[in-house]
Amino acid sequence: PVPTAISRSQAIVPPWKLSSYGRGSRALSVLYNWQDDVEDLEGYSPGGYHPIKLGDEFCHGRYHVVHTLQYSRCSTVWLARDCVKNRYVALKVVAAGISEHGEYEEAEIVNHLCWGNPLGHPNHPDRRFVLDVFDQFWIHGPNGHHQCLVTEVLGPTVSLMKEATRHDLLPVKTARKISAQLTLGLAYIHACGVVHGDLHTRNMASVLPNFDSYTTEQVYATFGKPKTQPILRCDLQPVGAEAPPYTVRPLIPWRILRREKSAEHIKIIDFGNAFWSRNSDRQELCTPLAFHPPESFFGEPVGPPADIWAYGCTVFDVFCKEHLFEGEGASSDTIKVEMVEALGMLPPQWWEKWPGRVYWFSDDGTPRPVDVDGWEALGLPAPVSKSKPLAQRIQEGRLTRGGRAKAGQFQPGDLRDVQNLLATTLKYLPSQRVTVEELSKVEWIREQAMG
Repeated sequence: PVPTAISRSQAIVPPWKLSSYGRGSRALSVLYNWQDDVEDLEGYSPGGYHPIKLGDEFCHGRYHVVHTLQYSRCSTVWLARDCVKNRYVALKVVAAGISEHGEYEEAEIVNHLCWGNPLGHPNHPDRRFVLDVFDQFWIHGPNGHHQCLVTEVLGPTVSLMKEATRHDLLPVKTARKISAQLTLGLAYIHACGVVHGDLHTRNMASVLPNFDSYTTEQVYATFGKPKTQPILRCDLQPVGAEAPPYTVRPLIPWRILRREKSAEHIKIIDFGNAFWSRNSDRQELCTPLAFHPPESFFGEPVGPPADIWAYGCTVFDVFCKEHLFEGEGASSDTIKVEMVEALGMLPPQWWEKWPGRVYWFSDDGTPRPVDVDGWEALGLPAPVSKSKPLAQRIQEGRLTRGGRAKAGQFQPGDLRDVQNLLATTLKYLPSQRVTVEELSKVEWIREQAMG
């Protein structure tokens, strides 16, 4: 087949090619033919991904690769069989440029969460809501040295679980249980002196009971054999040792989720953006904009209260159809507009620092009429104001199109619990937000998590 050219803007900028990682500016050429639903192939370069194929083995044959699970700009994650413990594991292989960077702390943090519990209890009950890590090691390949983490295998994320429902809505009972388990898991993380830094429904995944009993043949029979596609270079030259000969589309274990009802137990995952709470001068977050706390937009330090804000947005997301604030395609200005519409004016010190507010609000916070003609003259769609306070957004969050609640309405007690929780977490000033330790003591959260 003749490779099709793609524009340079389509390729993701791998973090190991950014100047902050000492790798210089982005390359101006595209080497590989684009493929959908797989890792960015431009990452197969010095400092990038390690090339992995089905059947590859690591640690002297202990870990045998049988499928792929997911990918990100920083790593690829593979389903492997642990031939010593006779179980399946998730093998995360971090890009070399990230692994070799001195500030990459994921391995140290997850080890601390699993084995360095400061509370003095090696089997703390709330640790069961946090990803388990089994092993770690380093490998050397054509693109550099790579750190590898071996963790338990988990099922679909809460985000995917929502997408699988008819109206993108989880049953209220399930949403309560997931929110409660999220609370206790985050309380454990904070008690260990760690800030997750990237909390949302795509970083919460369901436990898969009985998965280790499957043979590789049963895995393929249940979920389908791996779907591979050859990697082709745009210049028609053969693929070198820096890239695998083919890509593998990730496995999503829907069938076992439906059969085992494993959404009854979720865990917090992905600590690639986590940091120590003692790091008091940190100002950057990698979480999606819709989950950013207001202080992050104004250059102020972020810490555990940033997780609390993201937690509140995530709980809303678990219960309701859409994000609390605008999601894909949002800008920092549109997120701030949504915040003001839901929660009122920003504190004075931030309100005065926000030049973009003049397009939406008067000095006293009154919404300005939308100048449709002005926006159209700029070739942009005019913003649509929701102008709904938080309480109304919660009440309407489970309504489908047409104003119906087919996936289960909030009962008065459910609505009160969610409103109270969000009112204490979504405070503008970090010092005014509730702590997750306080939330973990709320009666309905403790009951739902343990039930």
